[in-house]
Amino acid sequence: MQRAGKPITFYSFPDTDHGMWEFTEARDGTRTLTRYTDGYLRLVADWITRRTSPPYGRATPKGTGQ
Repeated sequence: MQRAGKPITFYSFPDTDHGMWEFTEARDGTRTLTRYTDGYLRLVADWITRRTSPPYGRATPKGTGQ
């Protein structure tokens, strides 16, 4: 899409595991999932309706369509 000149934005959610779960990490490296990361579900709803209304929790936007 970028090569075609289309704007694209992706969001990076810190401290978030696969599935958009936040977690705590024990000393031995095991993770305990705590909740869906703040802002993720609103981001998905905005994507579906083709709107943008950041911020999305602690997510960091990157790309050309910011």
